[in-house]
Amino acid sequence: MCGISCILTLQNSSHEHADPGALPNGHDYQTNGDADRSRLAKELDESLESIKHRGPDSRGQWISDNKRVAFGHVRLAINDLSPEGAQPFHSPDNKVHAVVNGEFYDYDRIREDLLSKTSYPFRGRSDSELIIALYQYHGLNFMHYLRGEFACVLFDEETQQFVAVRDRYGIKPLYWTVREGRLLVAAECKAFLALGWKPEWDVKSLLDAGWNHDERTLFKGVAKDVVDNRTPEEMIEGVRQHMLESIRLRLRADVPVGVYLSGGIDSSVIAGMVTHLVKEQGIA
Repeated sequence: MCGISCILTLQNSSHEHADPGALPNGHDYQTNGDADRSRLAKELDESLESIKHRGPDSRGQWISDNKRVAFGHVRLAINDLSPEGAQPFHSPDNKVHAVVNGEFYDYDRIREDLLSKTSYPFRGRSDSELIIALYQYHGLNFMHYLRGEFACVLFDEETQQFVAVRDRYGIKPLYWTVREGRLLVAAECKAFLALGWKPEWDVKSLLDAGWNHDERTLFKGVAKDVVDNRTPEEMIEGVRQHMLESIRLRLRADVPVGVYLSGGIDSSVIAGMVTHLVKEQGIA
């Protein structure tokens, strides 16, 4: 578990009710003359302080030269305990920047595959470092190659693309809101408090359980994802395929693998899929 807090000043936006979809689409953005790097750094540090329990091992931040984009990260070191695993991460040409919360599964195989196709100079052994290498090779399709529990934010200075993504089931949280012309993205809503956000209950979301079933949260103006437009049949087949793939990845071991059975549908399904993979596909 790690924590992220990110800021993007929106183009041609000056108030908190700006269109959430009004992301920058050009290179003509000019930062305000009174923007102050030290103030922004302090603001970001206070935001990270509120979620420091998510990452007690180290803290880092990056602010773009025009002070339009700011990334903050608190780290819980699990993979690659060295300083090379500290975030934010940057591409070799220092044009692409990213912060990651969570874990990418099967990252050693993905890394070796990338190294067979590119000469990307990985600086360490952190699974999180994959995000920039995948983005630079596959473009915005990089998400197709990721499995795991994660929330990531990436910014490409050349294309001015700001990308925020999370795992398909939302295991790792990723919340966003727009406040006074800035898009704020963080691992917890409390991280927004230091960035000028004032919480207000979303009563309608509470009444119809929107906080649990759609993109809404408990707070007005704060969202966590987008509505899935797939048909029920597509969702069912998608769940089946993703479950098979995730179970396959977890069967990798040099010792016998066991399954905890509670007697419920979920554990029974997992046991059945394990049997299918072992007996019919020869995966052990």
